Amino acid sequence: MKLYLVKRNQTDYVDFDEYDTFVIRAQNEIQVKNVLGKIKSSIPDGMERDYIDRMSISVLDEIGPVGIVCSSYNAG
Repeated sequence: MKLYLVKRNQTDYVDFDEYDTFVIRAQNEIQVKNVLGKIKSSIPDGMERDYIDRMSISVLDEIGPVGIVCSSYNAG
């Protein structure tokens, strides 16, 4: 398993009620994108969610179980 850092691009404006960062444990980038898809689908209608598809994904390390390790959400 790898540990991935998923974050908003520096030029992407982050507003209230939006995520800006995730740390996700997964086997590969496809699994990371599946986790992000579940998060995106849980965002209520009428709220911005397309930014999830534009987040950058990078590997931090390669040990541990699947799942979100840490996330950051900007509540309004």
